[in-house]
Amino acid sequence: MNDLKSNDISNKYKYIGKSIISDLKSEKRDRNFIRNLDDYVPNLIYLGYEDFVIKKVEEILFDEKKLCKGFLSSKLPNIIRPQENDEWLGGLLYIKKYHSSKIVDYNVKNIFKKMENEFLKYNVISSFGICFNQKIIPAPVFNPRSGTILEELITAQFEMRNDLKIKQNWLQVLKNSFDNPYFEEKNIFPHSTYLNDFYFLNDFRDFFQIPNSLAIRFFPSLADIFPSKARYSPAKSNSSMLHALIAALRFKNFNWLKIKLNQFIEGISEDFLTSNGFIRRSKRSNEARLSTNHPIIDALCDAFYFTDKKNKKYIDLAQKIADSWIEIKLPTNLFPKYKKCNYSWLDDQIDLAISFGRLYELTSKEKYLEESRELIKSTLKYHYSKNEKKLFENVDDDGELKNLRTSPKYNSLAIKGLIYLKEILDGDKNIYGNDLYYYDLLKDR
Repeated sequence: MNDLKSNDISNKYKYIGKSIISDLKSEKRDRNFIRNLDDYVPNLIYLGYEDFVIKKVEEILFDEKKLCKGFLSSKLPNIIRPQENDEWLGGLLYIKKYHSSKIVDYNVKNIFKKMENEFLKYNVISSFGICFNQKIIPAPVFNPRSGTILEELITAQFEMRNDLKIKQNWLQVLKNSFDNPYFEEKNIFPHSTYLNDFYFLNDFRDFFQIPNSLAIRFFPSLADIFPSKARYSPAKSNSSMLHALIAALRFKNFNWLKIKLNQFIEGISEDFLTSNGFIRRSKRSNEARLSTNHPIIDALCDAFYFTDKKNKKYIDLAQKIADSWIEIKLPTNLFPKYKKCNYSWLDDQIDLAISFGRLYELTSKEKYLEESRELIKSTLKYHYSKNEKKLFENVDDDGELKNLRTSPKYNSLAIKGLIYLKEILDGDKNIYGNDLYYYDLLKDR
């Protein structure tokens, strides 16, 4: 058993919080903070840094040079990708929902208005938009990673419709996104498609596979301009849309949502699930990444919870994937970044611990409770540096830090481990509680 005491854990998190604030203050640009806002806001506020967080967000909103029409722009000037703004919008929505800031309220309303009026093409979210002459011109390309921002839009539609004066039915946008001939044929999404593929076949679409490959290799910021239907992966292209679908099921029990969910999970199982229970990285690779697997476990748990709990296939599949990883965990009680490697990656550990917690709440199997607790404590034991007083990204199977890479983002995300340990494992709260507060707080961002 892990010998970390509760006081040791609390003290480590205090130091981690201080290191995050110090690192954020020392950054010359705020791009990291803006792009990953939802990774910072809930966790830093939980540690007591509400004033710092809200003041920093308000300073960014007042500085027009740091944003493009209220959005974070791509590395290419005047290019805005919705899927790169999901964390930004998610963080702003969290502040709006639980705290007070008039400037945040105003800008959230402005973002929703622009999403409604300027980012929809054929009533589907465009993969990117070009800022031109005070307007955003949407490109005729669909990328399923837009599911990450669609999840935020759908949730806000049902929780804040009147306050935000939301006119657009984002549930219909979700339905339109699934009216994709590639999804209808394969039950999964490709990396991206032209929006006209929703309405008529383009005889020249395969011509763009070569420039897409070149763009990804040499100009990643241009990759979406040349959509690729040859590339399929479970995360983030498919897990993003899967979580958007589940967000809708939280509020509406429409039959079409259940049908699409069942199709989707069948497609993921058929194309990505290996015979021994791992979710492989892509259709072309048998490599299994933990970062690809735990979001699918979460989605399957949510699918079981928000639909018919008598149907065990979702929760059975979630257990199959989780048990496969338990069989290959490292001597440190940490889990490898890939199926065949001898080191752990920080960001996976806390998210997987919470995935185990979901499974415990839904199955009452004690092994998942123990795996969850031990994984959080092992993460704090081995990934934490006493000298630096922060968490580092990689640990070898002998318990030694593999390198000195660290980031405030991953340290902030690890705070979820403290929240889960204190409020749920050692407290009386639940992930799937009545108000779903901790479900939202602990979700994989």
